[in-house]
Amino acid sequence: MSKNLYAILGVAPRASLDEIRAAHAAAAERAFDAVHRLALKEALGTLSHEQRRAAYDASLHDEPAREAARMVRRIAAQRPAPASRLPLFVGLLLLGLAAAWWGLRPMRLASLHAQPRAPAIAPADPAASR
Repeated sequence: MSKNLYAILGVAPRASLDEIRAAHAAAAERAFDAVHRLALKEALGTLSHEQRRAAYDASLHDEPAREAARMVRRIAAQRPAPASRLPLFVGLLLLGLAAAWWGLRPMRLASLHAQPRAPAIAPADPAASR
């Protein structure tokens, strides 16, 4: 329900039972569809009963708190979804692989230099060529 029951009947929240009944009778004459008549009937049924009216009035006092809670939920729903952590994971994995490669590189170079190398061209034997 978008409007409160007092607004549907067009009376003040402190209106007496007679004022509520008179407003219902006047509004019922002007009612043009079944939905409007049903809203008027619900408003009269709630506001003409003492206990239901007291409960309804108490719920109206809680309305600002409910509206604030709705606003918080609406803002939370508009917040962008958290970004995927996959790019972060891939980046850290690549960084780790690069660090491991860089860390192993000096050992690999040292082991390559430690091995004796064969000469690229064999020295010519002057005695064999004669």
